[in-house]
Amino acid sequence: MARYIVKRLLWMIPLIICVAITIFTLMYFVPGDPAKIMAGTDASQADVELVREELGLNDPYIVRLGHYLSDVFLHFDFGKSLINRSSIGDALIERFPRSMTLALSSLLITLLVGIPLGIIAAVNPNTWKDRASMFFSLIAVSIPPFWFALMLVVIFALNLNLLPSMWYGGASGIKYWILPVVANSVIGVAMQARQTRSSMLEAMNADYILTSRAKGLSERGIIFRHALPNASIPIITESFFTVSASIAGSLIIENVFGIPGIGVYLVTALNTRDFTVVQSTVIFVAIILSLLNLITDIGYAAVDPRIKAGFAETGKGKRKLKKERGVAL
Repeated sequence: MARYIVKRLLWMIPLIICVAITIFTLMYFVPGDPAKIMAGTDASQADVELVREELGLNDPYIVRLGHYLSDVFLHFDFGKSLINRSSIGDALIERFPRSMTLALSSLLITLLVGIPLGIIAAVNPNTWKDRASMFFSLIAVSIPPFWFALMLVVIFALNLNLLPSMWYGGASGIKYWILPVVANSVIGVAMQARQTRSSMLEAMNADYILTSRAKGLSERGIIFRHALPNASIPIITESFFTVSASIAGSLIIENVFGIPGIGVYLVTALNTRDFTVVQSTVIFVAIILSLLNLITDIGYAAVDPRIKAGFAETGKGKRKLKKERGVAL
């Protein structure tokens, strides 16, 4: 298993490098001059040229790309913002906990609501419980998160005055997270419920479930000790997509509620044409998503012994093949 994790971590390196090259190339061809942005609107042409020389913008594309990749992957330096010259790495580290709090809280709500909803629908097929849960999922997955977030603000913040509508300077406490988490998790709940129902229906119709019933096992034990573990692989996959969607959804939710996270940072950089912030933020998010994908694969092995055994057999098979070749020689 350790060998597999190391291999996946090594495969992440070329993936992240490809992401860095792609986003750098896109920002390179985007209209606009970073030197003019950094020098200011009142700067003379001479001042702009000095800034261009300082930033290395007069160098060819391949030279600038090499310097950027060297700074990011060899010196772990994401650079500085063109607007305020602050460290991008420090800003990302400061904002990252807020974005992950939003994403992980949304995942928790998704699992606590979506999985039970899907199980209820699966064990009661073609009943009012099944139809009600799937109708809710259909409505929830069709709601635009931006509109739903605004409706939550209108109802619970403006009309009922129960929860704050936005973050403020030193905002803290659970009440500031309730509306953003609900708005960010509604689609995840719907998708998780639909996936859980599909996986559980397939598991409940398997032969081993009929055998378990024939042995007189309780229905609760059959569901939670036999059917759910065997249906967990698609559920774990959907959970990974939920976290990924939550991080992507933070671009919308954080801006609606004014949460100072990575989403607000990226959108502000796009609006102000802060190219270096956009590049570094995309690379940072790509690293996070790659690590989440690795955690998902490890979760597969944790719930399915066959996958874990496959990892072990792969390593043993390679060692055995090397020994056989050595004997042959």
